[in-house]
Amino acid sequence: METIFLSYAREDKDSVRGVYASLKKAGLNPWMDDPPTPWELDGIAPGQDWDYCIRSKLKEASVILAFLSKRAIEKQGYVQREFRLALNLMMEMPPDSVSLIPVLLEDCAPPDLRVDTVSLRQFNWYRLYERGLDYLISYLRKITAPSDDQSVEGPDDSQNLEVITLKNRVRQLEYMTKDIADGKDKVIWRLEDELARSRN
Repeated sequence: METIFLSYAREDKDSVRGVYASLKKAGLNPWMDDPPTPWELDGIAPGQDWDYCIRSKLKEASVILAFLSKRAIEKQGYVQREFRLALNLMMEMPPDSVSLIPVLLEDCAPPDLRVDTVSLRQFNWYRLYERGLDYLISYLRKITAPSDDQSVEGPDDSQNLEVITLKNRVRQLEYMTKDIADGKDKVIWRLEDELARSRN
């Protein structure tokens, strides 16, 4: 199932967690770094390289929801960088593809963030504070619809704590395996860099 990346400022975490839970219960596949219980193991696992993980998840996502509030717009820090990473990915996408949706948590105007020729303001905003989640959920279902050979989790399955717990354990093992592979790649990259430097 296609991933929906949730990008937000820390100050808006509680609001975004509520959206995450609603998307999950609707059978969608959202991702955020620090999801609410009982999905906490779906986020960044303890000991993971969080910057690498966020970049990887951004690249994997089919849709990015950029949650904006007055606090997020005014804040300096990683959230601004995350928005720019998303815009950078949009530069590689066809103009008619829908991949980035600025979601307004309150009455505010998206900042004039720009990467090359792509600006956050050029994407149609979704005023969550006015329209609520129902339309957004319907739209996300439409644009992330799985192919015929994939099944969609129903609301009952997403609310079954035993199923979620088992899935979280499987994901934890997947994270551990991926971390081992990533660690090996990083060692190889460092050795190649040192070798290149020694030749210069």
